[in-house]
Amino acid sequence: MKTIKFYAVSTLVVLAMIFASCSKEELDTPFYTADNGVSKELNSFEKAGLLSLLEMQKMQRDVYYWKNTQYESPVFADLAHRDGQLMERLSIKVDKYGLVNPVVDKLIGEFEDASIQNQYNDFIRETAGDIESMIVEAQKMETSFISEVETQQTNLSGNADIVQLYTDLIQESQAQLNSLNNDTKGLIHIYAPKNEIKDE
Repeated sequence: MKTIKFYAVSTLVVLAMIFASCSKEELDTPFYTADNGVSKELNSFEKAGLLSLLEMQKMQRDVYYWKNTQYESPVFADLAHRDGQLMERLSIKVDKYGLVNPVVDKLIGEFEDASIQNQYNDFIRETAGDIESMIVEAQKMETSFISEVETQQTNLSGNADIVQLYTDLIQESQAQLNSLNNDTKGLIHIYAPKNEIKDE
C-alpha cells in the first residue's frame, strides 16, 4: 500500500513540474484540436482571409454609417450596427489566433488595406447625393462580400472554429442583403425630389 501511495505522489509531482516548466506563451498559444486529436493552427491563407474579411466588414459598416449621415434612416443605422457586430466577431478570432488587428484605432473611412481604402473612396465619390445609386452599390457590396466569403470557404483547412465563422458570415450577410433589398424600397420616394421620382 505504501508503494502505491509513493508512486501516486511521485506521478503528481512530475506532472506538476512539467506544467510549471511550460511558459505562459506556450500555454496561451491558440490552437484547435480536431476530433482525431490533431492540433490545427491557421494556415497563411486563413490568416490573410480573416484580416481581409475584417477590413471588408469595417468598410461596409463605415459605408452604412456614412449613408445614415446623408439620408438618416433606421435601415442604414441597423445595417451599420449589424456590420459592427460582425466586426466584433472577426476581431475576436483575429485576437484569438495572435494576429495584428488592422482596424484598431482606425477612424470611419480609414483602412489599412489600400484596395479596400480605394473601394470605400470610390463608393463615397460615385454615390454622394444619389440615394438610388447608394442603394444599388450597397447591394453590389453585400453580394461581393458573400461571394468572397464563399470563395475563401472552399480553401479552408478544416478548423471547425473558422468553418463555423464563415458559415455564420454568409448567413448574416445574406440576411443583411435581404434587409437592404426589402427595407429600402420606400427611401427613394422619401428623399428624392418629386420631379425626380421614377415611376414604378
